[in-house]
Amino acid sequence: MGVENFAKKFRASGGWLYVLVNLLSWNFNIRIKSPQDYRKLYDITVSTAEELRRSGLIVPVIIGPHPAEVAKKIEEGVEPSEVAELMIKAYEIAAKYVKLGRAQGLGEAGRPHWSVPKQIMDTCTEIMFKVIELAAELDVPLHLHLDAGEKPIELAAQPARRVGVSKAVVHHARGELAR
Repeated sequence: MGVENFAKKFRASGGWLYVLVNLLSWNFNIRIKSPQDYRKLYDITVSTAEELRRSGLIVPVIIGPHPAEVAKKIEEGVEPSEVAELMIKAYEIAAKYVKLGRAQGLGEAGRPHWSVPKQIMDTCTEIMFKVIELAAELDVPLHLHLDAGEKPIELAAQPARRVGVSKAVVHHARGELAR
């Protein structure tokens, strides 16, 4: 369809705000070997946002590795501690984009909503805690990707409240859990 055509159709249907979250690295055949490799993904996302803005849309950008990226690396045999370090550094790079005004928030950080081994869930949780701190430091929106239920929401909400995250979007949570 193309970005310009999408923007025209979106505006024609009454759309005016489109929050753009980066896709997965493999959607663009980007092989992640170091945190710097995420810059390619972030740059594609920022460039797409700029193109959408030229059509008159308001387009905040949210960037950072998705929990599926964590799962894939661990499934490929990379040690969970190395994966956590890689992803946290990738989020620190995303924070630089925010500081430069190229992105407006961090995410999707959090936990898989599909069945994964405990080490993947634990690694994702560790990364999420660090991203919560980064979002609070920057005072920017945090896009959380959580598994269903009250426990995961509370697991993220406690540290978010403690460090002062003021804005968060929770992906895959049921509405009745909002408070």
